[in-house]
Amino acid sequence: MFRFYFKLGKKSIVRLLAVLFFGSSFLASSVSAKIPNDPKFNLQEAYYNQIGAPLAWEHTVGSNNVVVAVIDTGVDIFNNDLANNIWKNPKEIGGNNIDDDNNGFIDDTRGWNFVENNNSVNIPTILQSDDSGAVNHGTVLAGVIGEEGNNSLNGAGLNWSVKIMPLRALSSDGGGALTNVAKAVNYAVNNSASIISLSFVGLNKDIDVTEALYNAYKRGILVVVAAGNSRNDT
Repeated sequence: MFRFYFKLGKKSIVRLLAVLFFGSSFLASSVSAKIPNDPKFNLQEAYYNQIGAPLAWEHTVGSNNVVVAVIDTGVDIFNNDLANNIWKNPKEIGGNNIDDDNNGFIDDTRGWNFVENNNSVNIPTILQSDDSGAVNHGTVLAGVIGEEGNNSLNGAGLNWSVKIMPLRALSSDGGGALTNVAKAVNYAVNNSASIISLSFVGLNKDIDVTEALYNAYKRGILVVVAAGNSRNDT
């Protein structure tokens, strides 16, 4: 079977993801900035000011009704600043080895792992042979999207309140098969994701991915993708 491998982008994703929930209509002259009490926010503040996040937070800090599918290498779902914002499948009973919601996946209480084909969506143990940046990429991405804010812990995500749906479709070296990406997109669509994040790059087209993305479009789901990491001036 044809498999196309691609590498994760390692550029800053703050500006890209800002469009998920924050528009450009917030004026400093009419709204005061909202600052979270997280101790490491000072390390983020300059970047968030560039996109007007503190002004947007005066209007909304996100919503638990918004589900963002993070299709990546997996997410550290036990991270103290992410745990409360990890999506839970409301129709699945964990550990009973039954597909309770009849969606084709057994015990998918937090999402699905399309690389090892199981329900373990947490990041794997980082081996010496692994690219630690790749392994942690999904967790970093989830943190930018939805690290819990104003909880006096670490930093804050763009959305202090949101639901992250972890879908592992990339392996620990940052590569993967486009067929798994297509499956992950379809899972997100069929399990009520509001937004799909695809923060990786590739050179080839794939009919399954194209069809899955078009299906997401028809269902009104916003898909946010990486613009690429290679500069091309020609």
